[in-house]
Parts: sequence; structure tokens; C-alpha cells
Amino acid sequence: MQDNAISHRPWKNNQLTARSDSLRLGVALGGGGARGYAHIGILQVLEEAGITAGAVAGTSSGALVGAVYAGGGLDRLVAESTQIRLLDVPRMLSPSWSLRGIFTGNNAIEWLSGLIGRETFDDLDIPFVALATDVDTGESVVLRDGPVSSAVRASISIPGLFTPIHRDGRILVDGGLVDPLPVAAARDLGAGFVIAVDLFGDAATVAPPPKDDEPGALDTTLNYIRGFLPAETEEPANNNRRHGPNVLEAIERSMIITQHGLTQARLARYPADFRFEPPVAEIGALDFHRAREGIEIGRETARRELPALRDALERHRRRHTGLRGLFHRTIDAIRR
Repeated sequence: MQDNAISHRPWKNNQLTARSDSLRLGVALGGGGARGYAHIGILQVLEEAGITAGAVAGTSSGALVGAVYAGGGLDRLVAESTQIRLLDVPRMLSPSWSLRGIFTGNNAIEWLSGLIGRETFDDLDIPFVALATDVDTGESVVLRDGPVSSAVRASISIPGLFTPIHRDGRILVDGGLVDPLPVAAARDLGAGFVIAVDLFGDAATVAPPPKDDEPGALDTTLNYIRGFLPAETEEPANNNRRHGPNVLEAIERSMIITQHGLTQARLARYPADFRFEPPVAEIGALDFHRAREGIEIGRETARRELPALRDALERHRRRHTGLRGLFHRTIDAIRR
């Protein structure tokens, strides 16, 4: 481990702490659908640099990657996700034919469960929480116990796109509706220094990605669904934007616009100590066949920002060690 790395995996059990360990590193992984592949690349580079998370909080796709990372399955996730082809995407999403949501995500969750390799939160190597939203109350729900796979499934349940999840007497949907970048949740796990990965930080993420001549995951998935519909309900495939977005594009665009603004608001209230903003604007929410590209974007971003992160970690260490650290810890304790 590098000398200036803040450590590390202090707990076997996933117990929350009311007090922060000033030298414990936490990672907050934001939502963004397939853009979340960038999380993988960033975590890889951090591990290679000896900077290892002692707590992980994730929302939506950040919950998916975070759960796999906390279970020690990141290498398996890379190996399997890079094998996903464009035509695999609609089958993974599992059309539901329900008014509650277009997809169930059952095949994807079955796949994910094998990658995590751990059934419950207590089995994970690193303290981890997933964020979801109670659709009845609008409250942010921090999922920290019980089956990991159902917690992740709740966290990724984009309304209208995925059917909601019933868990612990609540109806849960995507955590990004309330907390798209869970910095506060990472601090509640005891982290004194929080690295956030913001998939909507780049202003370019709000603009629609350019339309290619080749169909992407949205078009392919919509065409897959059309194949099961009666002929009279079908609409001609048309990529001309003057006709407006189709239903999947509308849901994706709504998610992007909403989460971009909400993320900025949440960061203003709960700032991270360091933030990565990988440029993933051209990866669509359902582009799960673009793992190699997303992972490499994350790796490039982390490599580019690594010197600045090391400096921030060293400043934080100096601030919280020795007599000066004792002074700051005392002030923090008084404020709490």
C-alpha cells in the first residue's frame, strides 16, 4: 500500500458507526445506468494505487458496482460485463408486459447475484449500503441488511422502466430520485474522507447523445419489445428526432435531466472531499454492451486525477494526525 493511502477494511460485519473515523476512506458511487461502468475503472485504478475503500455507498448502478466490489467480485464483473453484446441487452432487462414497469430486471439480478458471491450484507468484506426511494413517502431509504441482490434491485428500479420492489413493508424504486450521489450515506458508514464518483457532473451529460446510423441499446430494446406486440400497436421505427423521443428515450432523458440538477444540489449540501467526473455523456443508460468503453473512461479519469487525489489525501492526513489533528478532532466532536 502507498504511504499516503488512507485505509482500509476495518470491519468484517457491516455495523454502522455514529462517529467518523477521520482516516477511513469512503466511496460514494452515483447512479447513471450503463454509465456506471466508469465506476469499475475508477475503483480498479484506486486499488492499483493502494487506495482502498473502507466503506461504500451506492445509488442505482453505483449500488450494483458497489455491491460487487464489497463482495470481492470486481474482476468477475469486468470479465462477464465485457462479454455482453448489444442483442443481449433486452433479454437481460427482462420485459415484464406490466403497467408497473417495462422490465423486471430478473435476468440481470440473477446474473448479479452470481457476481456478488455473498447473500447478505453481513457477508460482505466491506461495509456497504444501497440507496432506494420509498415511492409512497418520497423518503430516501438506506438498505443495509438482508439480501444484497434485492437491495440492489430496489436501488436500480427506475420508475416506468423497472417494476418496483416490495421490501420491508415498503414499495421501493430507484434511489436516484432523492439521493443520486450518496456522500452522506458514506459518511454515516464512518468515512472521514469521501471520494464521490459523479456520472452527471459533466454538463455535456445533459445534452442528448448524438444519433448514430447504427441502432443503439434503446432502439434494439424497443425493436425487441415490438416483436411481441400485435401489429396494430406497432409504430414504424423512425430515428428522426422531430417526431420526438420514444418511451425509452423519454424515460432516459427525464432521468438524466433530473439527476444532473439534483446531484448538484445534494453536493452543495453534502460535499465530497474529492470528486471524479468521468466524461460518459455519450454512453446511454441502457448501453450495457459498452462495458469496455465505460471502464476505460473510468480508468483514464482516475489516472488523470490521481495526483490531485493523492494531494487531497495527504492534506487530510496532516489535518487529522498529531497535535493539529487532535485539535480538529476535538472541534469536530464538540460540533457533533
